[in-house]
Formats: sequence, C-alpha cells, structure tokens
Amino acid sequence: MTKIVGIDFDNTIANYSSSFYQIGRELDWIPKNIEPTKNAVKHFLQDHVNPEKWTELQGIVYGKHIALAHPYDGVKQAITLLLEKGVTLYIVSHKTLYPVIGEKVSLHDAALNWLINREIVGEGSKQIAKDKVFFNLTQQEKVERISQLGCDYFIDDLPAIFQRSDFPSATKKILFDPLSQSKNELFFDDRLTAWSEIEQVVNASS
Repeated sequence: MTKIVGIDFDNTIANYSSSFYQIGRELDWIPKNIEPTKNAVKHFLQDHVNPEKWTELQGIVYGKHIALAHPYDGVKQAITLLLEKGVTLYIVSHKTLYPVIGEKVSLHDAALNWLINREIVGEGSKQIAKDKVFFNLTQQEKVERISQLGCDYFIDDLPAIFQRSDFPSATKKILFDPLSQSKNELFFDDRLTAWSEIEQVVNASS
C-alpha cells in the first residue's frame, strides 16, 4: 500500500533562521548584538519593544521577503527519495491569507511561488505536484486536511499541532526538531533532527 506523508511548510521545509535577524536589523527594530536567530529576535521584540512588532515582522518575513528563506539542508533530497519510493507527498500548512499587521501581501501566493522557484513544487517526477499543496487559514482546518488526506505520517516543527485533540490518531506524528529542543516525547511518535534521517524515521515509525 502506498504511504502518504504530509509535511508542514514554515520552519519545516522553509528555513527562516537568518531572515528575522536580517530584516529586523534593516528596519532598525533590533540591536546588532542580539543572537541572529528567530527566537532571539522574537523574545527581544516581545519583551523590549512591542508584541505587535513581532507579529508585523512575521508578516514581512513570510510575505514580501520570503525569498530570503532557504530550504532546510537535505529537504529536496528527502522529497526526491520519498517520491522515488512511491510515497505520496502533500504539503499542508496553517497560514493566514494576509499578514495580521502590515502590508496586504498574499502569504499563500508568496509561499507557493517560493516552493515553485526552489523547484520543490512543480511538474517533474522529483517534485511535489501543485495540487498537493494546501494552505489552511486555521490550525483546525490544517488538522482536518491531514485527516481528509489520510496521511500515514505528518512532519511538523510545532508540537502544539500534535497535542490537539482532533489530530487524527491513525497519523504518525514526526516532530521536525533540528536543534533537539523539545523535551516532551509524549506528544510525538518520532523525531526528525535532519532531513537526511527521513528514510530511517519513516521506516521506524511504520
């Protein structure tokens, strides 16, 4: 039977680790000496500036400046490997249509164009088909989509998705955790710390 694997987009396929610092500095919202990571920028803006600035920065990074993001190391090779093995792949993301604060840029279009430009989505045999990409306005819609698609596995960087009571019980929960930060293993079935591990993680979770 063909395996079905769903993959989150933001911070699972697309790596924004340097984007937040770069844009934050260009806008002069953060000091030069803070750690150049998403979490450091987030905590600084929320704790020392204004939580709304963090929300606004997210809209800029995920929208107008999404081109600064890059695929996580090995993700394109992992997708190719799974497709060659006959696995059906979907991208299922929770993403508002427009930024909550700031310029009205379609975050859905920005993300899809990024996927196409990075040759992750397309018509090739080593690419995920465009009609297998779903952007959902709420977490509930995202989880419902995972269930409707019949995903055998779902890969996500947010443990909160797996903790939802409506997350389908038949779907194996694979946490994408490249920094091995999550300590609570009760909420996921396996951990993916690098995309090079995809084959052993999927097989081990069978």
